[in-house]
Amino acid sequence: MAQVSEARLAATVKAVKRANAGAFVFYHSDGNVEPVIPELIEVGIDILNPIQPECMDPAVIKRRYGGRLSFWAR
Repeated sequence: MAQVSEARLAATVKAVKRANAGAFVFYHSDGNVEPVIPELIEVGIDILNPIQPECMDPAVIKRRYGGRLSFWAR
């Protein structure tokens, strides 16, 4: 993951969910983040914002990842 330490993000997500098992973890990033979506899912991200149609096809993203990740559009 570019500019984000996957281990640090995973530790943060784990700490949040340990403190509140019912918490949802939201991740905001701009641009085309499709290449890192599998890693975001792997570390426990629940919600991704935004899905920018200028950069990514929302229908494709939903089809590929919608069963494992929720999306918050802008």
